[in-house]
Formats: sequence, C-alpha cells, structure tokens
Amino acid sequence: MIELKELKNREYVNGVPMAWDYYLDVELGNEVFQIRYMYKKVDEMLYEVKCIIPSNPADNRTDKVYTGMFHPFKNDMPITLVTAIGLSCIQSMLKEEIQLKSCVDFSIGDVIRGM
Repeated sequence: MIELKELKNREYVNGVPMAWDYYLDVELGNEVFQIRYMYKKVDEMLYEVKCIIPSNPADNRTDKVYTGMFHPFKNDMPITLVTAIGLSCIQSMLKEEIQLKSCVDFSIGDVIRGM
C-alpha cells in the first residue's frame, strides 16, 4: 500500500499536488534496484507518469523510458490513489510489451526450427 510519506519531491500549487516522485524497489536475483516514477499534473483531469527502467539492470547505459497519460476517476482523489493508478498504467504498458516480445520469440523459434 502506498503511503503519503513515500511520495517524494512533492510540489503543490494552492494545495493541489502538481508533481511528485515515487520510488519502487525491484528485486532481481541478489540485487535490489530502485525505479523512480515521476508524476506531473498536466491538466485538471490529466496526469502524466514517467519512469526509466534499465533494460539490463547491471548496465545502466541501456535505459527504457515509459510515459503514460491517465485520467483519475474524480478530481479530488487522494494523491496516493492517483499514484496507484499511474503505476497500473505503466504496468499495462509493460504487459503489452512482454506479450509482443513473447510472440516475436515464438515466431523466430517457429521459423528456425529444424534448420
């Protein structure tokens, strides 16, 4: 569960959260990597979430940027819930990418079978 104290670098305008960061620890083998999710309020009912995920966590030279735009269910939602919706947006993008790469992998295997 996301807690308010976990949302860093919060920027407010007239009490309305306009930008903040959320850091998520990701375990890969014996290592833990921290992924930063950057949130920005773009419009009254539109937010942007951006994160940078290393393609190969051991080699930070090959990063992939994911950017998602989303609408919260209502204007006065708690910032923690808006953060969760943004994470879900990125999660959907990752699932779609994984599905595509899996299909490409299968197609390559099918073509080279028996050669």
